[in-house]
Amino acid sequence: MDSLAYIVHLWMKYPKFGFSRATDIASRWVRKGMITREEGLKMVEETDHKL
Repeated sequence: MDSLAYIVHLWMKYPKFGFSRATDIASRWVRKGMITREEGLKMVEETDHKL
């Protein structure tokens, strides 16, 4: 049940807030200096709308 709730949480984030897991990951990586902001934006645009 816990894994189902987590998937629903991820799925509901996009329609409710307009962003999803890819935005969370990209923002952390940019803050840590692992990728540039432009690379993060590209990653978000390509994958944020997918579950």
